[in-house]
Amino acid sequence: FGTDAWAALELRVPPELPQAWRAAVEFELQQQFTDLYSGQMGARCEADCYTAWDTMAEVRASLGFEWAPTDPRLSAEFAMHRLFSELALQALSPAGLAGAALAYTLHAPLTELPPEAAGRLDLVYGRLANMVRIQGRTAYIAASEGGQHSAGLGANAAVLLALAFAGPHALERHFAATSGSSLAARLAAYVADGGGQSARFGGGRWASA
Repeated sequence: FGTDAWAALELRVPPELPQAWRAAVEFELQQQFTDLYSGQMGARCEADCYTAWDTMAEVRASLGFEWAPTDPRLSAEFAMHRLFSELALQALSPAGLAGAALAYTLHAPLTELPPEAAGRLDLVYGRLANMVRIQGRTAYIAASEGGQHSAGLGANAAVLLALAFAGPHALERHFAATSGSSLAARLAAYVADGGGQSARFGGGRWASA
């Protein structure tokens, strides 16, 4: 995470640590891109080579939407419009979708995000809402839109963090935040309980926010 992201989470981290982590991430990504462009990892690629979407979302969640690598090829591959393309959104796991949202919301107030952010975030929250499964007094995020099995406690916690930064409009629009059956509140109960055993193996029902 960058310094601003740690502050958003109300955690105090020495400023030199995020700088060191950022340098390490950029170095590793640079090595990966060198291999991609040289053909050492298979067929040589010229553009739009990087398709490890969950990794891209994780990096962006950590470094933020304004992160601009010094290498122009790396910058193009990790452009925000690629992360929110239809191809990427279809491929992202629930944790990846959460990371994509946090790439914006963890690094700036909603009122200070770039104009294109609102539409992109709405797409992410819509996909996550379609993955909600209700089970009793709790709800969990399924591993896929058509599945019943839970995406796992870690992924559900990541989605809950994304919802914590989503803002009231998005929560009401997609997760019935002001109703008596708030899906966000149900998800919080699931995570707080450590994840229900039955939910991990399915048995939830589709939500209709």
